[in-house]
Amino acid sequence: MTEPRRSDCAICMAEDVEQIRKCLETGSETPDCDCDGQGEPPLLKASRLGRVSVSQVLLEFGAQIDAPCREDSSTALIAAVAGGHLELAQLLIQRGADLNRQRKDGKFALMLAVEAKSFELMKLLLQTKGVKMGLTDIRGKSLLSYAIDANCLKTAQLLIEHGADVNGPYDRARPLLPVSMYMDGREEIFHALLNAGADVNAMDNNGRTALEVAVIKGNREAVKELLQAGSDANRIDSLMDTTCLIEVAVRGFKDIFHDLLTHGARIDLANATGRTPLIVAADKGHSELLKELTLLDKDLERMDYSGDTALSNAVKNGHFHAVKVLVEAGAKIGHVNKDGLSCVQIADRNGHTEIKTYLMEKAAEFGMPLAEMPKDPSVLSSDEDVATEYMPLEPKELSEQLSEAMERAGFTSERARLQIGLALVLEEMAREMWLDQRHMCGSYAEGWANNIR
Repeated sequence: MTEPRRSDCAICMAEDVEQIRKCLETGSETPDCDCDGQGEPPLLKASRLGRVSVSQVLLEFGAQIDAPCREDSSTALIAAVAGGHLELAQLLIQRGADLNRQRKDGKFALMLAVEAKSFELMKLLLQTKGVKMGLTDIRGKSLLSYAIDANCLKTAQLLIEHGADVNGPYDRARPLLPVSMYMDGREEIFHALLNAGADVNAMDNNGRTALEVAVIKGNREAVKELLQAGSDANRIDSLMDTTCLIEVAVRGFKDIFHDLLTHGARIDLANATGRTPLIVAADKGHSELLKELTLLDKDLERMDYSGDTALSNAVKNGHFHAVKVLVEAGAKIGHVNKDGLSCVQIADRNGHTEIKTYLMEKAAEFGMPLAEMPKDPSVLSSDEDVATEYMPLEPKELSEQLSEAMERAGFTSERARLQIGLALVLEEMAREMWLDQRHMCGSYAEGWANNIR
């Protein structure tokens, strides 16, 4: 329970140091009294206000130098540093104040000086024996984290000179180097960390390194520096199984593409959706980069997990120039994806008339089919006939051809009636079994299944 606020504290009411001294000498007040009922000792209050003489008297009469504030656990030294009171901080340090005492939020004296860019206070604390450079706040942020936040190269350099860990955390999820690259305007701090030996392959909680961040931002100079420092060009992040080359393909950065290739980046690595740099570049329509990729990646028919190739992705998104690059490189126009759609059909469905016309003309020129039967016919949709959709027929002619094809396969009208009847019986049986929570299994189930094939 909080004590009632006092308004008659002699120390608080004293107008000068001598009055405070008399209060303490007579014993009317103690140096550690809760003078305002808020859990703030007199020494801490004097430190907040920067009152050196008052603090000296309180210490002379035995005030506890590290007595904390009830509200946030601040000490006199923390209060003095937070207020920018250099002389008072010197006094408290000389009297043995705990340099590493932390507030409830985890911040301590040096961290507050870094946050405020108070260089004289920083130097004072760093030169004092016993200060801990590896302390973090409750969010896991280190001293160098606050230097990055303040965008202060001078602070970062000072901390590094005094042993701050360049491989320490920025917070609980990220190391310092990737963050210094991610945050705008921190290039100088990034270089300071890199030159001090920061791990270039350190990953954040999504598996991203500083190299991937530099690639995403299009910072070629940083990419080159990181590669020269030993960054792994083939590191795969854990968010989307993405590589640096795939990030390049998303954005179309040709120069960075060459830098990565020079340092061993692989063009065959795919992301979580099965897309390689070639497929991604096609999907995004980066035709110039695509020209380079088609010279290196000859697997133009590689499919992503939707069954789409680089060409069908380019067609889907209406990237005419990318389509031309791929067709001229030898991509198959007749590829059919898992939805049973050929490239021509995809163009038609998405309203890309120019691409559709181009594909049909090229198919005729090269003698290519407009649609090839996929290796697994089950991918074809029940309402699609990819082999005939772009061979215009009169309705009567089409009906006759369909009837003949079904008869050759054994689908007579009599058999159709039997199949329908059997399907209705099985449907009723299935409904009853489901209501009774019964299951058909083993050879018995297989036998029934065979009867409806």
